[in-house]
Amino acid sequence: VLTELHRMNVGTLDSFFVRVAKSFSQELGLAPGWTIADNLLEKRLLTDAVQIALSKLETSELAELLRALNMDHSKRSVHDDLLRKIDDFVFIQRHLDPNLTDHWQPEFGEPVQSANIDVQREANDLAGRLEALPIPKNDSRPYAPNGYWVKAINSAVPAIAGRDWPSVLGAGVGAQVMAKNPEFRNKTITSDFKDIFETARHLARVELSSKYRRRSKAMGRLAELLERVFEDVQHRMGAYRFNDIGYLLGGDDPTGGRDDLQYRLDQQVRHILLDEFQDTSLLQWRALRPLADELLSGHLGERAGVIVADPKQSIYAWRGARPGLARQVGRDYALNSKSMTKSWRSTPEIIDFVAEVFDEEKLPKNEILGEFSVGEKVASDWLEDFTQIEAAKHKHETGHVRIHLAPAEGQGSGRKAIRPNLLRRAAEIVKCLHKKMPTRSIGVLVRSNAVLSHIMDELQALNVPASGEGGTSLTDTPPVNAILSLLKLADHPLNTAACYHVATSPVSGVVGFKDYRDQPAARDLAIGVREELVTEGYGPTLARWVRGLVNHCDAREVRRLLQLVDLGYRWDD
Repeated sequence: VLTELHRMNVGTLDSFFVRVAKSFSQELGLAPGWTIADNLLEKRLLTDAVQIALSKLETSELAELLRALNMDHSKRSVHDDLLRKIDDFVFIQRHLDPNLTDHWQPEFGEPVQSANIDVQREANDLAGRLEALPIPKNDSRPYAPNGYWVKAINSAVPAIAGRDWPSVLGAGVGAQVMAKNPEFRNKTITSDFKDIFETARHLARVELSSKYRRRSKAMGRLAELLERVFEDVQHRMGAYRFNDIGYLLGGDDPTGGRDDLQYRLDQQVRHILLDEFQDTSLLQWRALRPLADELLSGHLGERAGVIVADPKQSIYAWRGARPGLARQVGRDYALNSKSMTKSWRSTPEIIDFVAEVFDEEKLPKNEILGEFSVGEKVASDWLEDFTQIEAAKHKHETGHVRIHLAPAEGQGSGRKAIRPNLLRRAAEIVKCLHKKMPTRSIGVLVRSNAVLSHIMDELQALNVPASGEGGTSLTDTPPVNAILSLLKLADHPLNTAACYHVATSPVSGVVGFKDYRDQPAARDLAIGVREELVTEGYGPTLARWVRGLVNHCDAREVRRLLQLVDLGYRWDD
Protein backbone atom coordinates (compact mmCIF):
# COMPACT_ATOMS: atom_id res chain seq x y z
CA VAL A 1 0.00 0.00 0.00
CA LEU A 2 2.78 2.44 0.94
CA THR A 3 4.66 1.99 -2.32
CA GLU A 4 1.49 2.56 -4.34
CA LEU A 5 0.01 5.24 -2.08
CA HIS A 6 0.04 7.81 -4.88
CA ARG A 7 -2.56 5.68 -6.69
CA MET A 8 -4.99 5.61 -3.77
CA ASN A 9 -7.76 8.19 -3.58
CA VAL A 10 -9.10 8.81 -0.08
CA GLY A 11 -11.78 11.41 0.57
CA THR A 12 -15.42 12.08 1.36
CA LEU A 13 -18.20 11.21 -1.03
CA ASP A 14 -18.81 14.93 -1.49
CA SER A 15 -15.22 15.58 -2.53
CA PHE A 16 -15.34 12.65 -4.98
CA PHE A 17 -18.59 13.94 -6.46
CA VAL A 18 -17.07 17.40 -6.90
CA ARG A 19 -14.14 15.86 -8.80
CA VAL A 20 -16.50 13.99 -11.10
CA ALA A 21 -18.69 17.06 -11.59
CA LYS A 22 -15.68 19.15 -12.59
CA SER A 23 -14.88 16.55 -15.23
CA PHE A 24 -18.44 16.60 -16.62
CA SER A 25 -19.42 20.25 -16.07
CA GLN A 26 -20.81 20.76 -19.56
CA GLU A 27 -22.74 17.48 -19.64
CA LEU A 28 -24.32 18.30 -16.28
CA GLY A 29 -25.26 21.83 -17.35
CA LEU A 30 -23.19 23.45 -14.60
CA ALA A 31 -22.36 27.12 -14.91
CA PRO A 32 -18.83 27.98 -16.11
CA GLY A 33 -16.50 28.57 -13.16
CA TRP A 34 -19.02 27.14 -10.69
CA THR A 35 -18.22 26.82 -7.03
CA ILE A 36 -19.57 25.21 -3.86
CA ALA A 37 -21.82 27.60 -1.94
CA ASP A 38 -21.00 28.42 1.66
CA ASN A 39 -23.73 29.08 4.24
CA LEU A 40 -24.09 32.76 3.34
CA LEU A 41 -24.26 32.11 -0.38
CA GLU A 42 -26.75 29.28 0.17
CA LYS A 43 -29.07 31.68 2.04
CA ARG A 44 -28.80 34.12 -0.84
CA LEU A 45 -29.63 31.35 -3.34
CA LEU A 46 -32.78 30.43 -1.41
CA THR A 47 -33.82 34.05 -0.89
CA ASP A 48 -33.40 34.96 -4.56
CA ALA A 49 -35.31 31.84 -5.62
CA VAL A 50 -38.26 32.75 -3.39
CA GLN A 51 -38.33 36.34 -4.65
CA ILE A 52 -38.28 35.26 -8.29
CA ALA A 53 -40.93 32.59 -7.68
CA LEU A 54 -43.22 35.18 -6.07
CA SER A 55 -42.72 37.53 -9.02
CA LYS A 56 -43.70 34.78 -11.48
CA LEU A 57 -47.09 34.15 -9.88
CA GLU A 58 -50.19 36.23 -10.43
CA THR A 59 -51.42 37.82 -7.20
CA SER A 60 -54.68 35.90 -7.24
CA GLU A 61 -52.93 32.59 -7.93
CA LEU A 62 -50.37 33.24 -5.20
CA ALA A 63 -53.09 34.10 -2.69
CA GLU A 64 -54.99 30.90 -3.51
CA LEU A 65 -51.85 28.74 -3.24
CA LEU A 66 -50.87 30.24 0.11
CA ARG A 67 -54.42 29.91 1.47
CA ALA A 68 -54.47 26.24 0.51
CA LEU A 69 -50.95 25.69 1.82
CA ASN A 70 -51.84 27.10 5.24
CA MET A 71 -55.25 25.35 5.44
CA ASP A 72 -57.22 28.59 4.89
CA HIS A 73 -55.27 30.43 7.60
CA SER A 74 -53.58 33.64 6.50
CA LYS A 75 -49.97 34.51 7.33
CA ARG A 76 -48.57 38.00 7.18
CA SER A 77 -44.99 37.11 6.22
CA VAL A 78 -45.38 35.40 2.83
CA HIS A 79 -41.69 35.63 1.90
CA ASP A 80 -40.42 34.25 5.23
CA ASP A 81 -43.03 31.49 5.16
CA LEU A 82 -41.86 30.29 1.74
CA LEU A 83 -38.21 30.75 2.69
CA ARG A 84 -38.69 28.29 5.55
CA LYS A 85 -40.29 25.77 3.19
CA ILE A 86 -38.24 26.03 -0.02
CA ASP A 87 -35.45 23.69 1.11
CA ASP A 88 -37.98 21.01 2.07
CA PHE A 89 -39.91 21.45 -1.17
CA VAL A 90 -36.77 21.08 -3.32
CA PHE A 91 -35.64 18.08 -1.24
CA ILE A 92 -39.01 16.31 -1.65
CA GLN A 93 -39.29 17.15 -5.35
CA ARG A 94 -35.90 15.56 -6.00
CA HIS A 95 -36.83 12.38 -4.14
CA LEU A 96 -40.04 11.72 -6.09
CA ASP A 97 -40.13 8.49 -8.07
CA PRO A 98 -39.95 9.50 -11.76
CA ASN A 99 -41.81 6.30 -12.72
CA LEU A 100 -44.94 7.35 -10.82
CA THR A 101 -47.47 10.12 -11.39
CA ASP A 102 -49.83 12.17 -9.19
CA HIS A 103 -47.29 12.49 -6.39
CA TRP A 104 -49.17 15.43 -4.94
CA GLN A 105 -52.65 13.86 -5.11
CA PRO A 106 -53.00 11.85 -1.89
CA GLU A 107 -55.56 9.18 -1.16
CA PHE A 108 -57.10 9.01 2.31
CA GLY A 109 -58.08 5.35 2.45
CA GLU A 110 -61.84 4.89 2.39
CA PRO A 111 -63.69 7.19 -0.04
CA VAL A 112 -65.34 10.27 1.46
CA GLN A 113 -68.81 11.18 0.17
CA SER A 114 -69.26 14.84 1.00
CA ALA A 115 -71.44 16.37 -1.69
CA ASN A 116 -74.73 16.29 0.23
CA ILE A 117 -73.50 16.65 3.83
CA ASP A 118 -74.03 19.85 5.80
CA VAL A 119 -71.09 19.42 8.19
CA GLN A 120 -72.07 22.22 10.57
CA ARG A 121 -75.67 20.98 10.93
CA GLU A 122 -74.47 17.40 11.47
CA ALA A 123 -71.90 18.60 14.01
CA ASN A 124 -74.55 20.53 15.99
CA ASP A 125 -76.81 17.45 16.08
CA LEU A 126 -73.87 15.29 17.19
CA ALA A 127 -72.94 17.73 19.97
CA GLY A 128 -76.53 17.67 21.22
CA ARG A 129 -76.61 13.84 21.24
CA LEU A 130 -73.31 13.72 23.18
CA GLU A 131 -74.53 16.25 25.74
CA ALA A 132 -77.69 14.19 26.34
CA LEU A 133 -75.87 10.90 27.04
CA PRO A 134 -75.65 9.78 30.69
CA ILE A 135 -72.10 9.96 32.08
CA PRO A 136 -70.69 6.89 33.91
CA LYS A 137 -70.86 7.06 37.70
CA ASN A 138 -68.08 6.80 40.27
CA ASP A 139 -67.47 3.43 41.90
CA SER A 140 -67.17 4.90 45.39
CA ARG A 141 -70.12 7.25 44.98
CA PRO A 142 -72.60 5.61 42.57
CA TYR A 143 -74.89 8.62 42.59
CA ALA A 144 -72.16 11.03 41.35
CA PRO A 145 -70.90 11.15 37.73
CA ASN A 146 -67.18 10.44 37.17
CA GLY A 147 -65.27 13.73 37.26
CA TYR A 148 -62.83 12.82 34.51
CA TRP A 149 -65.71 11.93 32.18
CA VAL A 150 -67.56 15.13 33.03
CA LYS A 151 -64.53 17.20 32.16
CA ALA A 152 -63.86 15.25 28.94
CA ILE A 153 -67.47 15.45 27.68
CA ASN A 154 -67.82 19.13 28.63
CA SER A 155 -64.74 19.80 26.47
CA ALA A 156 -65.85 17.58 23.59
CA VAL A 157 -69.36 19.05 23.17
CA PRO A 158 -68.29 22.62 22.19
CA ALA A 159 -65.34 21.20 20.24
CA ILE A 160 -67.70 19.14 18.05
CA ALA A 161 -70.05 22.08 17.57
CA GLY A 162 -67.06 24.28 16.68
CA ARG A 163 -65.63 21.60 14.34
CA ASP A 164 -62.36 21.58 16.28
CA TRP A 165 -61.52 18.05 15.17
CA PRO A 166 -58.02 17.80 16.69
CA SER A 167 -59.53 18.49 20.13
CA VAL A 168 -62.45 16.12 19.54
CA LEU A 169 -60.40 13.15 18.36
CA GLY A 170 -57.00 13.86 19.86
CA ALA A 171 -57.88 13.96 23.55
CA GLY A 172 -60.28 12.51 26.09
CA VAL A 173 -62.85 9.88 25.11
CA GLY A 174 -62.41 10.58 21.36
CA ALA A 175 -58.70 9.71 21.48
CA GLN A 176 -59.46 6.37 23.15
CA VAL A 177 -62.12 5.56 20.55
CA MET A 178 -59.64 6.37 17.75
CA ALA A 179 -57.07 4.08 19.41
CA LYS A 180 -59.77 1.37 19.73
CA ASN A 181 -59.32 1.27 23.49
CA PRO A 182 -62.43 -0.08 25.27
CA GLU A 183 -62.08 2.20 28.32
CA PHE A 184 -61.49 5.79 29.36
CA ARG A 185 -60.35 6.36 32.95
CA ASN A 186 -61.23 2.76 33.88
CA LYS A 187 -64.81 3.18 32.64
CA THR A 188 -66.16 1.25 29.65
CA ILE A 189 -66.85 3.33 26.55
CA THR A 190 -70.36 2.26 25.58
CA SER A 191 -71.56 1.82 22.00
CA ASP A 192 -73.44 5.17 22.19
CA PHE A 193 -70.23 7.08 22.85
CA LYS A 194 -68.33 5.05 20.25
CA ASP A 195 -70.96 5.81 17.64
CA ILE A 196 -70.82 9.56 18.31
CA PHE A 197 -67.02 9.82 18.09
CA GLU A 198 -66.82 7.57 15.04
CA THR A 199 -69.42 9.80 13.39
CA ALA A 200 -67.31 12.80 14.40
CA ARG A 201 -64.34 11.09 12.71
CA HIS A 202 -66.39 10.75 9.51
CA LEU A 203 -67.40 14.43 9.61
CA ALA A 204 -63.76 15.40 10.16
CA ARG A 205 -62.78 13.37 7.09
CA VAL A 206 -65.54 14.98 5.03
CA GLU A 207 -64.42 18.49 5.98
CA LEU A 208 -60.68 18.03 6.03
CA SER A 209 -60.04 15.72 3.09
CA SER A 210 -60.89 18.38 0.53
CA LYS A 211 -58.72 20.93 2.36
CA TYR A 212 -55.79 18.52 2.49
CA ARG A 213 -56.18 17.74 -1.20
CA ARG A 214 -56.14 21.45 -2.00
CA ARG A 215 -53.15 21.88 0.25
CA SER A 216 -51.28 19.00 -1.35
CA LYS A 217 -52.01 20.29 -4.84
CA ALA A 218 -50.75 23.73 -3.81
CA MET A 219 -47.58 22.19 -2.36
CA GLY A 220 -46.98 20.33 -5.64
CA ARG A 221 -47.43 23.50 -7.70
CA LEU A 222 -45.07 25.45 -5.43
CA ALA A 223 -42.53 22.61 -5.24
CA GLU A 224 -42.27 22.36 -9.04
CA LEU A 225 -41.98 26.14 -9.38
CA LEU A 226 -39.45 26.55 -6.55
CA GLU A 227 -37.24 23.72 -7.80
CA ARG A 228 -37.19 25.12 -11.33
CA VAL A 229 -36.48 28.67 -10.16
CA PHE A 230 -33.87 27.49 -7.64
CA GLU A 231 -31.93 25.67 -10.38
CA ASP A 232 -32.08 28.78 -12.60
CA VAL A 233 -30.72 30.94 -9.76
CA GLN A 234 -27.94 28.43 -9.09
CA HIS A 235 -26.89 28.47 -12.74
CA ARG A 236 -26.97 32.27 -12.85
CA MET A 237 -24.87 32.60 -9.67
CA GLY A 238 -22.67 29.58 -10.45
CA ALA A 239 -23.05 28.24 -6.90
CA TYR A 240 -24.14 24.75 -5.87
CA ARG A 241 -24.47 22.84 -2.63
CA PHE A 242 -22.94 19.39 -2.12
CA ASN A 243 -26.33 17.67 -2.26
CA ASP A 244 -27.11 19.52 -5.52
CA ILE A 245 -23.98 18.03 -7.08
CA GLY A 246 -24.97 14.53 -5.95
CA TYR A 247 -28.45 15.04 -7.39
CA LEU A 248 -27.09 16.13 -10.79
CA LEU A 249 -24.60 13.25 -10.97
CA GLY A 250 -27.39 10.71 -10.41
CA GLY A 251 -29.77 12.17 -12.99
CA ASP A 252 -31.28 10.54 -16.08
CA ASP A 253 -27.81 9.81 -17.49
CA PRO A 254 -25.72 9.14 -14.35
CA THR A 255 -22.05 9.95 -14.83
CA GLY A 256 -21.02 6.98 -12.67
CA GLY A 257 -22.03 4.63 -15.49
CA ARG A 258 -20.27 6.44 -18.35
CA ASP A 259 -17.56 4.58 -20.24
CA ASP A 260 -15.25 7.60 -20.16
CA LEU A 261 -15.50 8.18 -16.38
CA GLN A 262 -12.09 6.75 -15.60
CA TYR A 263 -10.53 8.54 -18.57
CA ARG A 264 -11.96 11.87 -17.38
CA LEU A 265 -10.72 11.25 -13.82
CA ASP A 266 -7.31 10.21 -15.21
CA GLN A 267 -7.21 7.10 -13.04
CA GLN A 268 -8.50 3.55 -12.96
CA VAL A 269 -11.09 2.63 -10.34
CA ARG A 270 -10.81 -1.04 -9.43
CA HIS A 271 -11.67 -1.15 -5.73
CA ILE A 272 -14.12 0.77 -3.56
CA LEU A 273 -14.24 1.17 0.23
CA LEU A 274 -17.20 3.09 1.69
CA ASP A 275 -16.96 4.01 5.36
CA GLU A 276 -19.77 5.35 7.62
CA PHE A 277 -22.19 4.15 4.95
CA GLN A 278 -25.17 4.49 7.32
CA ASP A 279 -25.04 8.27 6.70
CA THR A 280 -25.41 7.94 2.92
CA SER A 281 -28.51 9.49 1.36
CA LEU A 282 -30.61 8.09 -1.47
CA LEU A 283 -29.43 10.86 -3.81
CA GLN A 284 -25.80 10.09 -3.02
CA TRP A 285 -26.34 6.38 -3.62
CA ARG A 286 -28.17 7.07 -6.89
CA ALA A 287 -25.07 8.94 -8.09
CA LEU A 288 -22.71 6.24 -6.82
CA ARG A 289 -24.68 3.16 -7.82
CA PRO A 290 -23.61 2.86 -11.49
CA LEU A 291 -19.97 2.82 -10.38
CA ALA A 292 -20.77 0.34 -7.61
CA ASP A 293 -22.57 -1.88 -10.13
CA GLU A 294 -19.39 -2.08 -12.17
CA LEU A 295 -17.12 -2.75 -9.20
CA LEU A 296 -19.30 -5.06 -7.12
CA SER A 297 -20.75 -7.31 -9.82
CA GLY A 298 -18.40 -10.26 -10.19
CA HIS A 299 -14.75 -9.81 -11.20
CA LEU A 300 -13.70 -11.96 -8.24
CA GLY A 301 -10.01 -11.58 -7.58
CA GLU A 302 -9.72 -8.46 -9.74
CA ARG A 303 -11.94 -5.99 -7.93
CA ALA A 304 -13.04 -5.56 -4.36
CA GLY A 305 -15.75 -3.69 -2.55
CA VAL A 306 -16.03 -3.08 1.19
CA ILE A 307 -18.85 -1.28 2.98
CA VAL A 308 -18.42 -0.34 6.64
CA ALA A 309 -21.64 0.69 8.37
CA ASP A 310 -23.47 0.66 11.66
CA PRO A 311 -27.10 1.64 11.04
CA LYS A 312 -27.60 2.18 14.80
CA GLN A 313 -25.13 5.09 14.64
CA SER A 314 -26.91 7.00 11.88
CA ILE A 315 -27.42 10.60 13.01
CA TYR A 316 -27.94 12.40 9.68
CA ALA A 317 -31.55 11.54 8.89
CA TRP A 318 -32.24 15.30 8.90
CA ARG A 319 -30.20 15.61 5.69
CA GLY A 320 -31.49 12.47 4.00
CA ALA A 321 -29.33 9.66 5.43
CA ARG A 322 -30.93 6.22 5.00
CA PRO A 323 -29.35 3.69 7.40
CA GLY A 324 -31.38 0.86 5.83
CA LEU A 325 -29.34 1.28 2.63
CA ALA A 326 -26.49 -0.74 4.17
CA ARG A 327 -28.66 -3.84 4.49
CA GLN A 328 -30.25 -3.34 1.08
CA VAL A 329 -26.93 -2.89 -0.73
CA GLY A 330 -25.51 -5.93 1.05
CA ARG A 331 -28.42 -8.03 -0.21
CA ASP A 332 -28.38 -6.57 -3.74
CA TYR A 333 -24.73 -7.45 -4.30
CA ALA A 334 -24.66 -10.60 -2.14
CA LEU A 335 -21.82 -9.16 -0.04
CA ASN A 336 -20.35 -11.27 2.71
CA SER A 337 -20.99 -9.72 6.10
CA LYS A 338 -18.75 -9.63 9.12
CA SER A 339 -19.61 -8.06 12.47
CA MET A 340 -17.31 -6.64 15.11
CA THR A 341 -18.23 -8.47 18.28
CA LYS A 342 -15.71 -6.98 20.72
CA SER A 343 -15.97 -3.56 22.32
CA TRP A 344 -12.70 -1.90 23.31
CA ARG A 345 -14.49 1.14 24.73
CA SER A 346 -16.67 -0.25 27.50
CA THR A 347 -16.39 -2.50 30.52
CA PRO A 348 -18.42 -5.73 30.96
CA GLU A 349 -20.93 -4.01 33.28
CA ILE A 350 -21.90 -1.50 30.60
CA ILE A 351 -22.02 -4.13 27.85
CA ASP A 352 -24.27 -6.34 30.00
CA PHE A 353 -26.59 -3.42 30.69
CA VAL A 354 -26.92 -2.67 26.96
CA ALA A 355 -27.73 -6.32 26.30
CA GLU A 356 -30.42 -6.23 28.99
CA VAL A 357 -32.09 -3.14 27.51
CA PHE A 358 -32.03 -4.41 23.92
CA ASP A 359 -33.03 -7.98 24.64
CA GLU A 360 -34.74 -9.26 21.46
CA GLU A 361 -37.73 -10.58 23.41
CA LYS A 362 -38.17 -7.67 25.84
CA LEU A 363 -37.60 -4.66 23.60
CA PRO A 364 -40.61 -5.03 21.23
CA LYS A 365 -42.86 -5.47 24.28
CA ASN A 366 -41.53 -2.45 26.14
CA GLU A 367 -44.51 -0.47 27.44
CA ILE A 368 -42.99 2.85 26.39
CA LEU A 369 -42.74 1.69 22.77
CA GLY A 370 -46.34 0.52 23.07
CA GLU A 371 -47.40 4.17 23.20
CA PHE A 372 -46.53 4.49 19.50
CA SER A 373 -48.26 2.75 16.62
CA VAL A 374 -44.87 2.09 14.95
CA GLY A 375 -43.06 1.19 18.17
CA GLU A 376 -42.87 -2.54 17.64
CA LYS A 377 -41.84 -2.15 13.98
CA VAL A 378 -39.05 0.27 14.91
CA ALA A 379 -37.83 -2.09 17.64
CA SER A 380 -37.75 -5.00 15.20
CA ASP A 381 -35.80 -2.96 12.63
CA TRP A 382 -33.32 -1.93 15.33
CA LEU A 383 -32.81 -5.53 16.48
CA GLU A 384 -32.10 -6.62 12.91
CA ASP A 385 -28.82 -4.68 13.14
CA PHE A 386 -28.18 -5.36 16.83
CA THR A 387 -25.28 -7.70 17.54
CA GLN A 388 -24.56 -9.02 21.02
CA ILE A 389 -20.97 -8.04 21.80
CA GLU A 390 -18.50 -8.70 24.59
CA ALA A 391 -16.14 -6.37 26.39
CA ALA A 392 -12.50 -6.68 25.44
CA LYS A 393 -11.40 -4.90 28.64
CA HIS A 394 -10.06 -6.95 31.51
CA LYS A 395 -12.32 -7.89 34.38
CA HIS A 396 -10.32 -5.80 36.86
CA GLU A 397 -11.39 -2.64 34.98
CA THR A 398 -14.71 -2.14 36.71
CA GLY A 399 -17.57 -0.22 35.13
CA HIS A 400 -20.74 1.10 36.71
CA VAL A 401 -24.32 1.67 35.51
CA ARG A 402 -27.10 3.21 37.51
CA ILE A 403 -30.62 4.18 36.43
CA HIS A 404 -32.50 7.01 38.16
CA LEU A 405 -36.25 7.45 37.91
CA ALA A 406 -37.02 11.16 37.63
CA PRO A 407 -40.10 12.72 39.29
CA ALA A 408 -43.16 13.24 37.12
CA GLU A 409 -43.75 16.55 35.36
CA GLY A 410 -46.87 18.68 35.53
CA GLN A 411 -49.56 19.08 32.90
CA GLY A 412 -48.58 20.18 29.41
CA SER A 413 -45.04 18.79 29.53
CA GLY A 414 -44.70 16.94 26.23
CA ARG A 415 -41.75 14.84 25.18
CA LYS A 416 -40.04 17.81 23.51
CA ALA A 417 -40.77 20.32 26.27
CA ILE A 418 -38.26 21.39 28.93
CA ARG A 419 -38.73 19.09 31.95
CA PRO A 420 -37.73 21.07 35.07
CA ASN A 421 -38.29 18.25 37.57
CA LEU A 422 -36.03 15.95 35.57
CA LEU A 423 -33.30 18.60 35.25
CA ARG A 424 -33.49 19.45 38.96
CA ARG A 425 -33.09 15.79 39.85
CA ALA A 426 -30.15 15.46 37.44
CA ALA A 427 -28.44 18.47 39.06
CA GLU A 428 -28.92 16.93 42.51
CA ILE A 429 -27.30 13.68 41.31
CA VAL A 430 -24.35 15.62 39.87
CA LYS A 431 -23.91 17.50 43.15
CA CYS A 432 -23.87 14.22 45.09
CA LEU A 433 -21.27 12.73 42.73
CA HIS A 434 -19.17 15.90 42.85
CA LYS A 435 -19.18 15.83 46.65
CA LYS A 436 -17.98 12.20 46.67
CA MET A 437 -15.37 12.71 43.91
CA PRO A 438 -14.37 16.42 43.87
CA THR A 439 -11.31 15.79 41.65
CA ARG A 440 -13.24 14.02 38.89
CA SER A 441 -14.88 15.56 35.85
CA ILE A 442 -18.58 14.79 35.41
CA GLY A 443 -20.20 14.90 31.99
CA VAL A 444 -23.92 15.57 31.51
CA LEU A 445 -25.22 14.75 28.04
CA VAL A 446 -28.44 16.40 26.85
CA ARG A 447 -30.47 15.84 23.69
CA SER A 448 -30.64 19.49 22.57
CA ASN A 449 -28.95 22.83 23.14
CA ALA A 450 -32.25 24.24 24.40
CA VAL A 451 -31.83 22.20 27.58
CA LEU A 452 -28.27 23.36 28.30
CA SER A 453 -29.06 26.72 29.85
CA HIS A 454 -31.69 25.13 32.11
CA ILE A 455 -29.38 22.42 33.47
CA MET A 456 -26.69 25.09 33.95
CA ASP A 457 -29.11 27.19 36.01
CA GLU A 458 -29.96 24.18 38.17
CA LEU A 459 -26.28 23.35 38.76
CA GLN A 460 -25.40 26.94 39.61
CA ALA A 461 -28.32 27.12 42.06
CA LEU A 462 -26.72 24.16 43.88
CA ASN A 463 -23.26 25.84 43.78
CA VAL A 464 -21.87 23.16 41.46
CA PRO A 465 -19.11 24.58 39.20
CA ALA A 466 -20.01 23.79 35.59
CA SER A 467 -19.47 25.00 32.05
CA GLY A 468 -21.71 24.40 29.06
CA GLU A 469 -19.92 23.12 25.97
CA GLY A 470 -22.79 23.45 23.53
CA GLY A 471 -25.53 26.04 23.23
CA THR A 472 -24.99 28.08 26.41
CA SER A 473 -23.99 31.72 26.23
CA LEU A 474 -20.55 32.75 27.50
CA THR A 475 -22.13 35.71 29.30
CA ASP A 476 -22.73 33.64 32.45
CA THR A 477 -19.32 34.73 33.85
CA PRO A 478 -18.29 38.29 34.92
CA PRO A 479 -14.88 38.39 33.12
CA VAL A 480 -16.47 37.65 29.75
CA ASN A 481 -19.03 40.40 30.29
CA ALA A 482 -16.25 42.84 31.19
CA ILE A 483 -14.40 42.11 27.94
CA LEU A 484 -17.65 42.50 25.97
CA SER A 485 -18.05 45.91 27.62
CA LEU A 486 -14.53 46.79 26.42
CA LEU A 487 -15.55 45.85 22.86
CA LYS A 488 -18.71 47.94 23.22
CA LEU A 489 -16.57 50.86 24.46
CA ALA A 490 -14.42 50.50 21.33
CA ASP A 491 -17.52 51.10 19.20
CA HIS A 492 -19.18 53.64 21.52
CA PRO A 493 -16.62 55.48 23.69
CA LEU A 494 -19.38 57.72 25.09
CA ASN A 495 -21.35 54.73 26.45
CA THR A 496 -21.09 55.46 30.18
CA ALA A 497 -22.24 51.98 31.25
CA ALA A 498 -19.47 50.31 29.21
CA CYS A 499 -16.88 52.83 30.48
CA TYR A 500 -17.93 52.27 34.10
CA HIS A 501 -17.82 48.48 33.74
CA VAL A 502 -14.31 48.50 32.22
CA ALA A 503 -12.89 51.04 34.68
CA THR A 504 -14.22 49.23 37.78
CA SER A 505 -13.26 45.69 36.75
CA PRO A 506 -9.85 43.93 36.51
CA VAL A 507 -9.91 44.71 32.77
CA SER A 508 -8.94 48.28 33.69
CA GLY A 509 -5.47 47.10 34.72
CA VAL A 510 -5.03 45.26 31.41
CA VAL A 511 -5.87 48.25 29.19
CA GLY A 512 -4.88 51.10 31.53
CA PHE A 513 -8.28 52.76 31.85
CA LYS A 514 -9.06 53.81 35.44
CA ASP A 515 -11.51 56.77 35.39
CA TYR A 516 -14.83 56.08 33.70
CA ARG A 517 -15.56 59.84 33.55
CA ASP A 518 -12.43 60.58 31.48
CA GLN A 519 -13.97 60.89 28.01
CA PRO A 520 -10.72 61.74 26.14
CA ALA A 521 -9.09 58.62 27.64
CA ALA A 522 -12.12 56.56 26.60
CA ARG A 523 -11.81 57.84 23.01
CA ASP A 524 -8.07 57.06 22.94
CA LEU A 525 -8.75 53.56 24.31
CA ALA A 526 -11.46 52.98 21.68
CA ILE A 527 -9.10 54.02 18.85
CA GLY A 528 -6.33 51.78 20.23
CA VAL A 529 -8.62 48.76 20.56
CA ARG A 530 -10.00 49.18 17.04
CA GLU A 531 -6.50 49.51 15.57
CA GLU A 532 -5.37 46.36 17.39
CA LEU A 533 -8.42 44.38 16.24
CA VAL A 534 -7.75 45.39 12.62
CA THR A 535 -3.99 44.76 12.64
CA GLU A 536 -3.73 41.76 14.99
CA GLY A 537 -7.19 40.20 14.72
CA TYR A 538 -9.77 39.29 17.36
CA GLY A 539 -8.11 36.02 18.43
CA PRO A 540 -4.66 37.44 19.36
CA THR A 541 -6.17 40.59 20.92
CA LEU A 542 -8.60 38.65 23.11
CA ALA A 543 -5.81 36.21 24.04
CA ARG A 544 -3.61 39.10 25.27
CA TRP A 545 -6.44 40.50 27.39
CA VAL A 546 -7.21 37.05 28.82
CA ARG A 547 -3.57 36.50 29.82
CA GLY A 548 -3.81 39.64 31.91
CA LEU A 549 -7.02 38.47 33.60
CA VAL A 550 -6.31 34.83 34.52
CA ASN A 551 -4.92 35.70 37.97
CA HIS A 552 -8.27 37.31 38.85
CA CYS A 553 -10.41 34.31 37.73
CA ASP A 554 -11.33 30.87 38.98
CA ALA A 555 -10.97 27.74 36.84
CA ARG A 556 -14.48 27.95 35.37
CA GLU A 557 -14.07 31.62 34.42
CA VAL A 558 -10.75 30.82 32.73
CA ARG A 559 -12.45 28.11 30.66
CA ARG A 560 -15.13 30.57 29.55
CA LEU A 561 -12.49 33.17 28.63
CA LEU A 562 -10.61 30.59 26.57
CA GLN A 563 -13.86 29.74 24.78
CA LEU A 564 -14.23 33.46 23.99
CA VAL A 565 -10.67 33.51 22.57
CA ASP A 566 -11.56 30.49 20.43
CA LEU A 567 -14.59 32.36 19.07
CA GLY A 568 -12.29 35.27 18.26
CA TYR A 569 -9.99 33.08 16.17
CA ARG A 570 -13.01 31.57 14.39
CA TRP A 571 -14.23 35.08 13.57
CA ASP A 572 -10.81 35.95 12.15
CA ASP A 573 -10.99 32.89 9.87
